[in-house]
Amino acid sequence: MRTMQRFILNALSHANTLFGKPIFRLQDWRVVGEYIFDGDGGRHQAFLAPVRDTRVLGVVIKPHERVQIEQSLKYGVEERLRLWGKAGLWEEKSWVRGDEYGLHLLRRTNPPYPLTPTIYARTSLPTLPEWSSIWQAWDTVTNNMLPPNQLSQRPIDLRNPCVFYLGHIPTFLDLQISRATNTSKTEPASFATIFERGIDPDVDDPRRCHDHSVVPDCWPPLADILAYKDKVRARLRRLYADGSIPPRAVARALWVGFEHELMHLETLLYMLLQAEDTLPPPCVPKPDFGRLADEAAKSRVPNQWFDVPAQTIVVGMDDPEDGVDGTRPFGWDNEKPSRSVSVHGFQAKARPITNEEYAQYLFSSGIDTVPASWSYVSNPSVIVATVHSTLPGSFLRGKAVKTVFGLVPLGHALDWPVSASYDELARCASWMGGRIPSADEARSIYAYVETQKKEASTQSRLSKKVPAVNGHLVNDGVTETPPASAISSPSQLYVDLSGFNVGFRNWHPVPVTGRGGSLAGQADMGGLWEWTSSPLRRHTGFEPMPLYPAYTADFFDDKHNIVLGGSWATHPRIAGRKSFVNWYQRNYRYVWAGARLVRDVQ
Repeated sequence: MRTMQRFILNALSHANTLFGKPIFRLQDWRVVGEYIFDGDGGRHQAFLAPVRDTRVLGVVIKPHERVQIEQSLKYGVEERLRLWGKAGLWEEKSWVRGDEYGLHLLRRTNPPYPLTPTIYARTSLPTLPEWSSIWQAWDTVTNNMLPPNQLSQRPIDLRNPCVFYLGHIPTFLDLQISRATNTSKTEPASFATIFERGIDPDVDDPRRCHDHSVVPDCWPPLADILAYKDKVRARLRRLYADGSIPPRAVARALWVGFEHELMHLETLLYMLLQAEDTLPPPCVPKPDFGRLADEAAKSRVPNQWFDVPAQTIVVGMDDPEDGVDGTRPFGWDNEKPSRSVSVHGFQAKARPITNEEYAQYLFSSGIDTVPASWSYVSNPSVIVATVHSTLPGSFLRGKAVKTVFGLVPLGHALDWPVSASYDELARCASWMGGRIPSADEARSIYAYVETQKKEASTQSRLSKKVPAVNGHLVNDGVTETPPASAISSPSQLYVDLSGFNVGFRNWHPVPVTGRGGSLAGQADMGGLWEWTSSPLRRHTGFEPMPLYPAYTADFFDDKHNIVLGGSWATHPRIAGRKSFVNWYQRNYRYVWAGARLVRDVQ
């Protein structure tokens, strides 16, 4: 008899001990084991079944009936990451034996943003705990990662100095509250003249820029800015004090301030990535990038082409500016109104272009200019002993990828998605035999992936059977299908982000080469936004939002392209909202965005 069988039968011996008499005869029972793999994952189930009609405590149990003793869940790499994500954890280290057994050291994520829509989008108005969570993230970056000497610096010439953002965030929020409640601005009210709006000049001609706040010769002292921030936060807390939901107009102003802070947290982070003295996030251990690279190399699979069928999709959402329904989700002006779009059939690669594939493009094309997400290094210690690539070591050596933990040798980041400007990636995509999808093609991919997930989940629920509890008392032991749990979603507007690299699950991109066998959906690009070939343009029904009329309208210049999804630093409310639209100039090199290949049907 095998060890596992003896282990299961030992449960009957324990039952006899508990009852104080031999109610089970071990020789009358056999162990039944089975392994199931379906849409819910893999699991081993163990049962005990009598070898003949057996009487237990006055009840006859027949040989075809089974008593479930154990269910052991089994997780592959993707299922494991999804489990960690749902639990708000991330893997710090692991010790594994082959492909079967492993010990995993997990740590609570910081900040612990949930990834399921029923939690991250439970209410249209962000809750006070949600505010506290993003303030924690903001303070982590500004207090612990931004050195004092960097406050006046401009890591990216096209942006204001870092100190601007420390004043911009509370000032913008305070102005939204003041306008919505018809009350006075928080003092010093003069902050509004310099902190209300930043700059985003034309990359080709930085002298050309939209309207923005006055750029002073000298910024206010940091202590004054931080004191002002605290007063604005206290003002917001007072609006939540009695626990009631504010009027829709006030709630909209708070929501605008919330998502504005989320977007600029990412702005500040990608600025800091271009600075040399940025500090790593506290309480987040530096990953073992070499080990992660070795694991990624072992998990590589071919990046397949998938047929995306012709379909009609819904783009955008509806959120009337004069609406009063407090449960309706909010949206920016470029998200509205909802409209139906017919998209042709085409083919798409499963995953985005990687650093290695981009390096192959540079090497083959004789191009020396690397993306802004990379860096040339002269330090001889930045050498990778084992490189999982066919590229010459001489080409990879001396190149690194920028992270908040410092430079990571390119050889350790080959399986990550490459982050670059649209123009750079479009040329690479053409070299690789494809093109970058339009915004509607990307949305069609997302819709197709969601449909496939729902069909798989439905099939799994229909096929899953469990032994009936006390089956011999109600239906002679025939198995029954459990009732399907209700799909509880705050709206069809959001996607499940479990297992995706968004919301600070990691503070860097992650390998994508192990996922070439399944089509990546929204925000599933390994920690980068997804570039599209579509310029940001006024669509039918577009109306500038009264709270921030220039938010989108200032950028209808045919120089900005739409990006979709989210990065590793994007909050789930943004990364998971199907209607959300972001944009960057096509030649802007600092955005955290990658691209996948599509092509016409072959």
